[in-house]
Amino acid sequence: MNSLLRAAYTTALALGITISTFAQSYGVRTELHAENIGVLTNALGETTDLTGFNTYRLYATTVNSADFVSAVYGNSESPLSINTTTSYFHSSFAGLTSAGSNPLLVSVYPDVAYDSYVTIGLAGPADLLSGEADPQMATSPSQNFGAIFDPGAGAAGANLVIDDLVGGTWFVLNTAVNGTAGADLEVLIGQFTTDGDFSGTVNVQVFENGAGGTNLFITDTFEYAEGCAADVDDDGICDDEDDCVGTLDACEVCNGPGAVYDCGCTDMPAGDCDCDGNVDDALGVCGGDCAADADDDGICDDEDDCVGALDACDV
Repeated sequence: MNSLLRAAYTTALALGITISTFAQSYGVRTELHAENIGVLTNALGETTDLTGFNTYRLYATTVNSADFVSAVYGNSESPLSINTTTSYFHSSFAGLTSAGSNPLLVSVYPDVAYDSYVTIGLAGPADLLSGEADPQMATSPSQNFGAIFDPGAGAAGANLVIDDLVGGTWFVLNTAVNGTAGADLEVLIGQFTTDGDFSGTVNVQVFENGAGGTNLFITDTFEYAEGCAADVDDDGICDDEDDCVGTLDACEVCNGPGAVYDCGCTDMPAGDCDCDGNVDDALGVCGGDCAADADDDGICDDEDDCVGALDACDV
């Protein structure tokens, strides 16, 4: 739902206007949450380079404010895939689900804010006192999608795929308030940070108006190619079309060292005595025209009165 429609919907709720007037469809929505994140430095002085990485948030969209998003799932009949053309970033200080993304850590380890995780309605640990619950996992013995998507210890993650016979899911029970859509008519189901193109197919189980006996099974696809739509060097040319992502030096070399060689942009060729292609002549003069000095007396042979040695009588 766009911002104008969301504002209108929220106002309608306050005024008691029929909600269906502003209803949207069941499905998924992708949001660009952070763009070209850059280099992050933690409290220990350690850096994480997320230049060119974008963070996307994936939402399940609903029709009614009381709709409850119970689970995200996949199996061989209804495959789920959340894909990138590269890999997913994972912070060493977070985890597979939103439960590991503690906002208290962000001031010390800022990369936690951009961790890739799955969730139901939460961007951090659940507040149990308010009725929230952390997402739970169920995986197939032959397809541990969680370990593939998040290998742990900050290792890059592969595509999140659930498509075998047994299937898998992340879910919350319908007693958890974070599964309810609310005025925004949507529930966050995942955050994904990558420097690649982001796309996929997602299956969502929804309890219509929160009633457990009214299961809706929604399948929707999404595509967001923002991963290739970056302009890191801010030169007005998209990186995937830019001949040089960076700066051309004085020698027209992309991100090169400049004119630091003997001849500015090149080394002096072997045998040459200057950068104009000259060589030493027979007298050691750079670019000179003496072809030979056979007796090595410092006089070019074609000007030497005696190519050889004078005797005692100067003959």
